[in-house]
Amino acid sequence: MKHLLINFLLILALVGCTLPPKSFDHDAESQRVNKELVCAKEIYLQPISINGAKAPQASFDFFVKKLKKYTTKNIVVRKILNLTIEKDIINDFIHYFDISHSLGFLSEKDREEFIKMENSFSMDGNSILMFYSPVLFWTLDAKDEKRGLAFTNNKLYNMVVFNESSINKSPVISDIQAWKIVLTHEIGHHLGVPAKKHTIKLYTVPVESVLCMLSPIGNRWFLYFLMVCLMIFVPCVKLN
Repeated sequence: MKHLLINFLLILALVGCTLPPKSFDHDAESQRVNKELVCAKEIYLQPISINGAKAPQASFDFFVKKLKKYTTKNIVVRKILNLTIEKDIINDFIHYFDISHSLGFLSEKDREEFIKMENSFSMDGNSILMFYSPVLFWTLDAKDEKRGLAFTNNKLYNMVVFNESSINKSPVISDIQAWKIVLTHEIGHHLGVPAKKHTIKLYTVPVESVLCMLSPIGNRWFLYFLMVCLMIFVPCVKLN
């Protein structure tokens, strides 16, 4: 009975483990492949850390490996740019930068460093700005926290933002696994990967993370089936 209870609790925990693909422009199924990015001779990755936030190196390396697999493989990872911003205005900076390329929330020193960074490489469709932030909300006003967002208003870059605190609070799986999922998922939007179950090969990681990528309904029925199998099979093994 003790083993059955443990198995049952494990299944319930996994049922609640959902990092579902989020819709993109409310039309994720009809997204077209971003040929400008996928077929670029070089893809520049520019990591930007806000107040020290950043992805685990193992997760970032996994993401770069996946990105190489689905592009022309020439990925140029640039030196991380560190910014310091008051926490209360970080979300404003992110959204205003997306809308109008505004640097007004930055200190004079950080603004100069940001402009220097921009002038040092090509600002076109083959550039990806990866902001690591300690906070991120869906809009300027809404207070629903997000693990990551792919932004589309800023036409100079492919812009993505990752919420360190939210990703690190993902249930059941490790921080490294959670970062692998969110990094590849959000970049997948800019590559033109629809947010559907049959397209998750781009960002597939070990089984516990795959379960988290499934829709809540599909995930639940699959896990109920697994729970029944465990309840039948495990006692048989013990008896034998």
